[in-house]
Amino acid sequence: MTFLQQTMATLIGTAGGFIGALTLFMIKEWWQSRRFREDLLKNLSYEFDYNIKLFTKYKVDLTEAIEAVGTDVRSVYVFIQYDKIARFFATQFYQAGLLAHYIDTEDMQQWDDFLISMNHGAEVHIADILEKWRSSNIEKEQVFSALKYERDKIESAIKTTKRLKKKINP
Repeated sequence: MTFLQQTMATLIGTAGGFIGALTLFMIKEWWQSRRFREDLLKNLSYEFDYNIKLFTKYKVDLTEAIEAVGTDVRSVYVFIQYDKIARFFATQFYQAGLLAHYIDTEDMQQWDDFLISMNHGAEVHIADILEKWRSSNIEKEQVFSALKYERDKIESAIKTTKRLKKKINP
């Protein structure tokens, strides 16, 4: 074998090895990316289910409070904890750049709006308005208005979350 033949064989072997290694690397990256996306979608779907159950419980609690106020029961309490709303996988979904692939801008805006409005201030407002109702410092209509507003907000959150879940799980 001549020097030129040996050099060409070495170059071809090296190039083939490099192309093979690059191909394996790309296949591995594609597979990991696909698996990450599938796991994230599964976890986000689970998070949506958790939130829907939580919202449904809050809706029932608010409906019971509205009925109690309607019958002049002063010993009514509602304990809502919006900080229990799961947002971890939704944040990862957003950070991974997958949000735009599944959800349009209108849904993103609605999702963002209800997550922002469900905060500690809303919890305190409901507790405060019921405390004023118990101490007879507020009219029944104001209590109804506040409780119904919060319940409507939660109903909207349930509908939006169900719609978003369908979009990520076709």
